[in-house]
Amino acid sequence: MLLFGGESRWRADVWSEHKHDKAFFQNGFYPLEASIDPFWAIRAGLEMSATDAGLEDYLDPKSDRKIRVKRGLTGAIAPADSLYTTIFEQKVAGSDLLGLSCYLPDWRIPDHETEQEHRAKLDELLTDLMSSP
Repeated sequence: MLLFGGESRWRADVWSEHKHDKAFFQNGFYPLEASIDPFWAIRAGLEMSATDAGLEDYLDPKSDRKIRVKRGLTGAIAPADSLYTTIFEQKVAGSDLLGLSCYLPDWRIPDHETEQEHRAKLDELLTDLMSSP
């Protein structure tokens, strides 16, 4: 529920995408011999949803590897959504779940320089929208 915004359609998508995989059937018939990967379906669902997220290739200057990233409002790069980069924005019983996130971009950290730049960009866009006829 937290990873897919309460949407349960991801289960059907993962099933239809992986129903012909050899490992899927083998694990069903021989459950005691299966490799242990309890989050495979969640990872597969996140990978499938990331293909529609408008990702672009980025050459990491430290490792010289090409990785898939998305660009934020200010042009800052962010990793593709995955099990470890999902930001939990939900509130439960008035409590914020943001602390459960493994990754938080700089623009989400209060009073960070990047957060102030992001807020200024949003204010600029809002001003432009308000002044438009």
